[in-house]
Amino acid sequence: MNIELFARVGLVAATVAVVAMMPVDQASAQNVQTLPEILARAYDTSPSLAAARAGLRATDENLPDAQSNLFRPTITLSAQEGRTLIRQRETLEAAAGTADSKKTTNSLDRTYGYSLTLPLFRGGQTFAEIDEAKSAIAAGQADLVSTEQTLLAAAVTAYADVAYYRALVKLEQTTAATYEQRVSRTSEELKAQRRTVSDLALFRSSLASARNSLATADGERRAAESSFQAISGVQPGTLEPRPAFGILPTSLEEALKNAKSNNPSLRSAEHSIAENEAAVRAKEGVLFPQLSLVQSYTREQDKSRFTGVATPYDEIDREDTITVGVTMTMPLYAGGANHAAVRASKQTLSQSRLTLASTQLTTENSVRTSWERLVAAREALKFADDNVAALDDALEAVEFQYQRSDATGRDLINVIDERTSALTTVESAHRTVFLAESSLLQATGQMTAAALGLPVDIYDPNAHLRDVDGKLFGLGD
Repeated sequence: MNIELFARVGLVAATVAVVAMMPVDQASAQNVQTLPEILARAYDTSPSLAAARAGLRATDENLPDAQSNLFRPTITLSAQEGRTLIRQRETLEAAAGTADSKKTTNSLDRTYGYSLTLPLFRGGQTFAEIDEAKSAIAAGQADLVSTEQTLLAAAVTAYADVAYYRALVKLEQTTAATYEQRVSRTSEELKAQRRTVSDLALFRSSLASARNSLATADGERRAAESSFQAISGVQPGTLEPRPAFGILPTSLEEALKNAKSNNPSLRSAEHSIAENEAAVRAKEGVLFPQLSLVQSYTREQDKSRFTGVATPYDEIDREDTITVGVTMTMPLYAGGANHAAVRASKQTLSQSRLTLASTQLTTENSVRTSWERLVAAREALKFADDNVAALDDALEAVEFQYQRSDATGRDLINVIDERTSALTTVESAHRTVFLAESSLLQATGQMTAAALGLPVDIYDPNAHLRDVDGKLFGLGD
């Protein structure tokens, strides 16, 4: 292959690179898929995110459940219908002997009424349970943000993988085409006895290797596109170039500050401590007196009542019973179960505090690691670009020497392969930078639809909470 032919091949590769880096307005004319659009689709259609939201709504119901003991009565209706057969026998003694008196009574038993119990004091359990429910909900909201971040980060990775492996396929196609042309030209030159059989064999071997690399890259491309579809729900089309995130922190200190304020794992761990503190108070409240107001009403019809007088049973057509009072219960000893529950809750509280300390260390390390990887990736990208530029010059020089028989076919193959490897490194470096930016945003708690400004209706977890807070009736959807 002469210099002119290789220049044409280089022009094709350059054209591919230019298309890949096309501005958004030009790409829009070709109906490209942008990263915000793909992230928005994942946010709107992900079943895992929808499941996490449903789980949080279930957690919201802990609040009205805890509020049910806040001076709210429990009212129970009761009714009974039945029949009673009473047989009476009385033996009378007299001077002439004894005589038996028998009586059979059938009565209709009909009872109905209600009972009402109103908790007055539960040893502080009610307010502790309300605080526990609120903290559990807050922790659940933070966990929902973690799920959202994981989803969007996975979508970013899928987007980057498709772009990366498509670029590799184009690169390997260009390399394979280069070797195909070289094999064809060398075959002609061999007939003219200008090249050797070994030259042709070397180029054929390189062509087979390039085709093998192309097949591997194409398989990875198909796998990446499958993952893309699983996350976004659509087949990948023409993708917009990987954009730079506009909300990246400009320094490590800013990144650590953002993580301290926004990282959902930290927020969840903090709320878990408050939840377990309230749980300790709730368990301790069981040991205190429990006061309740009780009131009941019962109506009984056709009631038979034993009197113990001359006529042992009285038949009462109707009897109403009304009861009002206050009850007090206090556990004195329950086999140690109540005390064990308190001790267990205290250990759980200690565990949550240690978990927070561990999460703080993990989060800080994650931020620092993501930051350093991003810095290193940007430097590696610069060096990779410099390497490609140097290899372009080297390839031109070796090609010229090969045409003059001052360089061997192996020399030319080595430079071509090195340049292909360098271009692959550039694509890999672009992907690494992009994913490092995504990882940093996730560590700082900014890989969310709201922070990224995605074109979606942001899910408000407090909407359902406001709906059920203090709710007295309703079975829901």
